[in-house]
Amino acid sequence: TTTIARMYRKFGLAVLLVAHDWSDLHPVYRKHAGWRIAMASSDPEYLSVTASYLRLAAEEYRWLSEGLRGRAVLRMQHKPYSFPIQIEPPPEARTDYWWVR
Repeated sequence: TTTIARMYRKFGLAVLLVAHDWSDLHPVYRKHAGWRIAMASSDPEYLSVTASYLRLAAEEYRWLSEGLRGRAVLRMQHKPYSFPIQIEPPPEARTDYWWVR
């Protein structure tokens, strides 16, 4: 995946990779990914690793640590700050959509 991402970058293309845990990603890929997004969680271990990888400020850490659905932090690799964001999927993309009608 890392090799493919490097090859595609030459042509202005990007690879979007989704993982449940930071350790699922190759260290070289983690290091060179231009954009990173972390979803909220109440797991202290996940939050600690995420804070390290994304260099989160205290407010950004608090935003994620509340574990509320849809909360995330978006980080561009070479920027000194992150963007706290709220993700709200369309109704048909929600897992409860198919069961609550």
